Amino acid sequence: MPGDGGDAGGMQGECRGNAGGWRRDAGGPAGCLAGWGRVRAEGQDFARVWLKWSILVSMDVSIDFELPASVEEVWRAWTEPEIVLRWFGSSPTGVGLKAGLDVRVGGNFLVSFRDSMEHTCYGVYSVVDEPYRLGFSWNWKSEPGVTSQVVVSLEKIMGGTLMRFTHDKVGTKSAHDYKAGWTSTFEKLKRLLQG
Repeated sequence: MPGDGGDAGGMQGECRGNAGGWRRDAGGPAGCLAGWGRVRAEGQDFARVWLKWSILVSMDVSIDFELPASVEEVWRAWTEPEIVLRWFGSSPTGVGLKAGLDVRVGGNFLVSFRDSMEHTCYGVYSVVDEPYRLGFSWNWKSEPGVTSQVVVSLEKIMGGTLMRFTHDKVGTKSAHDYKAGWTSTFEKLKRLLQG
């Protein structure tokens, strides 16, 4: 798909996304500035991802993901600790260790999980509009001082829920690959909701 707002200084081209990363097609320099793409896994499209690179070290990830469950069920998956522990973390074999969620504006959350190593993320809720919209800050215990923002919006569609997910201002200071991590995590959530 054509780059959307990604051409700078007269550069033309397309941004393509796949499991191996993003690239700019012929007609522009290496490194995608902005664009829509499809993330592929095992030959199947499973998420539409918007990746935008800003010169001001701000990278944003947006994912639209269809889930086979009601808006209320998806909301509970984000806001009930015992459910969060069953899908949080990008490794298919990872396990949730602990979760504390005070789901109210100004409330805190903390989730720990283990894949190849233990991870702990935490933040503060800024938006709680049950069951349609949830916003919170995002931090890793292992990366003090690196804060980004997450917004999850839920829409009823035929057959389930469209989850619109954005993770803004992830910058370049984090070692985490948010695009790959979140899409893999949402595949776990989808499998959980399918039962």
